[in-house]
Amino acid sequence: IFFSNLVSLFMPYAPSADLSFNLGMALMAVGYVQYEGIRTNGLFGHLSHFAGPKMAGIMVIINVLIFAIEIVSELMKNISLSLRLFGNIHGGHEAVTALNNLSTNWPMPFNYVTVGFLLLPLKFLTCIVQALVFTLLTCVYLSLVTHHEEHGPSTEAAPAH
Repeated sequence: IFFSNLVSLFMPYAPSADLSFNLGMALMAVGYVQYEGIRTNGLFGHLSHFAGPKMAGIMVIINVLIFAIEIVSELMKNISLSLRLFGNIHGGHEAVTALNNLSTNWPMPFNYVTVGFLLLPLKFLTCIVQALVFTLLTCVYLSLVTHHEEHGPSTEAAPAH
């Protein structure tokens, strides 16, 4: 992602300025998260993770609602990751284009000066931040499905005072 963002600094087209590339990267990241969740907790353990805390009686309806909301949330991770990256990188291209078009309306001889290059430091920072955000969110998603939470009394001895 970082290298495809760097391409956007110097080329009129970059892979990460294309929504389909970003969606593919998001699908791979979230697919890997699901794989690791199943590998760590087993299929039924991973699916029960989406249902929230186990409730008894009529409260099972709440578990079903939580499960449905969590499944929609997992699907939205793909959209969130891909649209965030696309919007920032594509927006940088559009800002440079707008500045360059603005400078062509200047009086002679200044109409050949392009000022879009002035956004290069900001676009470089955006490249770094967007790659970092994508990576950190993937790590957070991984930690959410692979952590082991103890439910019950601790088996460790109490500290002596």
